[in-house]
Amino acid sequence: MVLAVFPAEGRVILMRRAASSWGRGGRPSGLICLVALALLGFFAAGARAQPFNGYLILDGNNSDYIEIPHSPDLNPTDAITLEGWVRFDALGCVSLIGKNWLDAYWVGHCAGSLRSYTRGSSSAWDGGTFPLDEWTHWAVTWDGQFRRYYLNGSQVSLLVSAAPLTTSADQVRIGSDVEFEFAPMAALDEFRLWNVARTEAEIQSTMNVPIKTPMPGLVAVWSLDGDGSDALGTHHGEVIGDPVFASQYDFAEGATGFFTTALGVFNPSRTRQASVEVTLLPDVGVPIVIPFDLDPLTRTSIDVDAEVGGPTGVAAVVRANGPISAMRQVHWDDSVFGSTLESGAAGSSTAHYFAEGATTIWDLFYPLSNDNDTDAEVTIQYLRLSGAPVVQTVTVPAHTRRTIWANAEPGMEDTQAGAIITADVPIAAERAMYLTGAGGAWRAGAASRGAHALNQRWYFAECATAFFDCFLLLANSDAGAVANVQVVYQLPSGQTMTKTHIVPANARRTILVEADDAALVDTAVAMTVISDVPIVAERAMWWGPNSLSWYESHVALGSTETGTVWGVGEAWSGGPAAEDAFVLVSNTGDDPAQVRLTIVYDDGTNEQKDYTVAANARATFLMGAEFPASDGQRFSVLVESLGGSIAMPLIVEVSRYQSTSGRFANAGGATTATKIE
Repeated sequence: MVLAVFPAEGRVILMRRAASSWGRGGRPSGLICLVALALLGFFAAGARAQPFNGYLILDGNNSDYIEIPHSPDLNPTDAITLEGWVRFDALGCVSLIGKNWLDAYWVGHCAGSLRSYTRGSSSAWDGGTFPLDEWTHWAVTWDGQFRRYYLNGSQVSLLVSAAPLTTSADQVRIGSDVEFEFAPMAALDEFRLWNVARTEAEIQSTMNVPIKTPMPGLVAVWSLDGDGSDALGTHHGEVIGDPVFASQYDFAEGATGFFTTALGVFNPSRTRQASVEVTLLPDVGVPIVIPFDLDPLTRTSIDVDAEVGGPTGVAAVVRANGPISAMRQVHWDDSVFGSTLESGAAGSSTAHYFAEGATTIWDLFYPLSNDNDTDAEVTIQYLRLSGAPVVQTVTVPAHTRRTIWANAEPGMEDTQAGAIITADVPIAAERAMYLTGAGGAWRAGAASRGAHALNQRWYFAECATAFFDCFLLLANSDAGAVANVQVVYQLPSGQTMTKTHIVPANARRTILVEADDAALVDTAVAMTVISDVPIVAERAMWWGPNSLSWYESHVALGSTETGTVWGVGEAWSGGPAAEDAFVLVSNTGDDPAQVRLTIVYDDGTNEQKDYTVAANARATFLMGAEFPASDGQRFSVLVESLGGSIAMPLIVEVSRYQSTSGRFANAGGATTATKIE
């Protein structure tokens, strides 16, 4: 690698060659060369200021845009606010969002300025300029008397305009307009439509945080995190053409020294090269940025210990100009007697919800990471089984991480508690628990990310009750509503059963799965959790001869969405830690699913096999048995539900067990795979 320091950024850049010239697996295999300057420009110029996780990238192809069907709600008449984030790569006369500029509203860039129409073609108005290669927040409002323009939260132009808004029966388009199909060369993020005119203070209050829930006057939020869906669930858009959605995955946990941390990155596309940037945020020192390319259907691994050097905690942020899969494994001690696994949160957030947590015989930690340019002011509410929540406030400095030891907080001694972590800027947060028992300190441990939002439906592909004790963990943070919860169990045969549970207001509940029904003893099972109020759900699995001598565990947050394409960032068959890797597939559809597994090795070669998974059933695939050539190799996995428009919806998880010191699963971790489509 070539090391370059950029003083103005305060970051170390590790310049690496593209994976195509490393050997197809993406690791150095010859002379060092720099990644193309275009890659550095793509990330360094704007990635730090880009507000929320994934975003839409348009290259000026007029066939690529998001189209939202017409609805009367999309025609505000009394007042309006349109807002969003944009980073222009070139400036021209182009559309950002429109509902037919000839008849209704439109916002774009033209004649060197921000331009809008609010009542058809006779209402053009220009004001305010955009920089190139820099994320800029824009907003256009009309309150019945005045049209105002805001850039980065500050008013830049004002027009007296008393004429009423006009309407159109055409679709709304993002990155286009039905009568002005000129797409920008730009990145777009978090477009919103309101039926009220927001003030400067109101715009400033929400421009730097993603909105996921209804607010007064808010009509739609197109997050553009991977599709055209409306975060409010009403006005979903269709992706037209073949635009690119950038992705981001955050990992708050990681450590070197006594611990070893590895990060696997996989490009699941069969056609597109992925430009990737990995940022490592150590507890002490400047961030380390590693940019590289991955050819289609190739992978690479990053030895975090080698990159960071010295014992330290370390977080990671993985960004790419398209869908990727990333996975972090942490194991401790050279003997690998414990490990954790995480596929990363889909970006940072101002809120994180955790159902699990205990300080009785566990050490309970919350790693927090902040990749913003400003410090993060963080509040942690610990929701104990009884009594008022314990509240702790901490500061996480910019571009670094901090680990909170919950046991040391007054009121958190010898208790069980869920947690709600909020911050004034988006951060990443995880929870790590380590068990001290007869086997010694930190004999077993597990780590998991928090949920960015509560939900009424959670999916789990993994749970087994023969060798394991499997628990379902539910937390209801609503102070005034009881949660009535249905748990639908899916057995390997396709048989399903439903059990009902109650989670009191502002409380949590732990369900031992095998105790819920005799049919759930000594079996593998998938689960769907359905609640009448939003909750958070996690699954924990502990194992050992009995509960008094558990020697390892893993915990995973449930998934809130099914998908037809999933990626597993990294796993081994055999290898230095004698690993067994399992891919768990739950078919949540009412028909059999035709499923394809493609295993991709470090050298870029791959194999694939097709399977049938029964309706409403789960299947377990031991990768070493299904793909014997994987023995002794590291790999990624692409899981696809075949059938095009009739493909069955899937949930996919991965479990990895290391059988060291002569004991099966002496270490192990599990996590949800990365949803690609």
